[in-house]
Amino acid sequence: MNSTADETLKRFLNELIGNQSSTSTQKHYRYLLTDLSKHYSEKSFEEITQEELVAFFAGMDGKKAKSTVNQQRAQIKRFYKWLEGDDEEYPRKVKWIKVKPPESKIQRGDLITKDEMKKFLNVARDYMEKALLIMLYESGARISEFCSITLGNVKINSDEVLVTIRHGKTGPRSLTLVRSLSPLKTYLNFMHPCPRDPNSHLFFRNNRPLTPWSVKKILDELTQLANIQRRITPHIFRHTRATELAKKGWNEAKLRYYLGWTERSHMPTLYTHLAFGDTRNEIREMEGLPVEDDGLMSSEILTVETPFEIRVSEEESSVWHEKYDRLSREVEQVKQASARNEARLDTLLDHLAHQVPSISTDPKVVREQMGHASWIGDEMEGVDEEDKRFLRDKLEKFEKERREHLDETRKRYWEERSRRSTDEEEGA
Repeated sequence: MNSTADETLKRFLNELIGNQSSTSTQKHYRYLLTDLSKHYSEKSFEEITQEELVAFFAGMDGKKAKSTVNQQRAQIKRFYKWLEGDDEEYPRKVKWIKVKPPESKIQRGDLITKDEMKKFLNVARDYMEKALLIMLYESGARISEFCSITLGNVKINSDEVLVTIRHGKTGPRSLTLVRSLSPLKTYLNFMHPCPRDPNSHLFFRNNRPLTPWSVKKILDELTQLANIQRRITPHIFRHTRATELAKKGWNEAKLRYYLGWTERSHMPTLYTHLAFGDTRNEIREMEGLPVEDDGLMSSEILTVETPFEIRVSEEESSVWHEKYDRLSREVEQVKQASARNEARLDTLLDHLAHQVPSISTDPKVVREQMGHASWIGDEMEGVDEEDKRFLRDKLEKFEKERREHLDETRKRYWEERSRRSTDEEEGA
């Protein structure tokens, strides 16, 4: 890559960063544009012609998956729209590029059923896993977005949870969750290691934030416990939620916002097709016949009051509030008593400093000072016996350490004096 092309690539990547494009998107653009520049190493991106772009894509034929080629065609169009079209229109050299809607690899049989979700919830091993399952489904978030949620991104109201996805493909977006409210509150109250830290990640396992890999591992373990005979990944939760919202009649604009799809994305069409691909029920309803349940997952099975929420009666609640108020008063009394004791101790220690003379290194004086411990019993009227014992113990410990230090000093003195006498005798 020549220096001009390298500088252009850096400017474009900075533009992506400024638009909060994901790290994955930045990586794909860097790889693709570096590859294009290597094909025409003597040219800048502006100097590459339409014919050369045609040849570049022709060289991919049979070497890459159709979906990959389709994605890279769209990326080249976007890049040149930024580079030569002032981000408003496509320049002539890329207008010819047609981007085909992605062929759906998702089948209705891949989606999560109500029965499978119930099995998941039944085998979940703790509050965290239950909250994780419900919120992963209801949010429909990409797993990378989901694992990046912090407590500061979550606002819990009386009847809803508001979650802000800070770094989605289309920038920040806000999600309103209802079914996740109760399990999330239970998890935060009983299991989260630091529920008051806004910078803390939302989901933890073994005091470590969950990662995309660890969420997949949890799902694999729960799948095995639930005896579900297929693999269910986090992205299947997203597929299923998108299909449910499409079935409920959400238009493309709502789907794009809630699920974080760009204006150019063909995903809403894909999920609308999944939702209404089987028109049997629509025909039956139109003809006045009973509609059969297709068995696909629906948020209605996630009751607002989940079975693992701790519930108490009004009478029990009143008793617990009374106990809480009484304990609060006792705690306040202990705090006040502690403050009084601290002040009292300061007074006692200050009195001690004025009453006890400085410790001398003279053995005769030290022996005389040993008698000063009696002042505690004789001169401190009004001081309770426990305080007196405390101070007497402190003073006696202090005097013991001083005596030991004095004995050690005396011992070293006589050893040094003996050594010098020996040296003098040997020198004579």
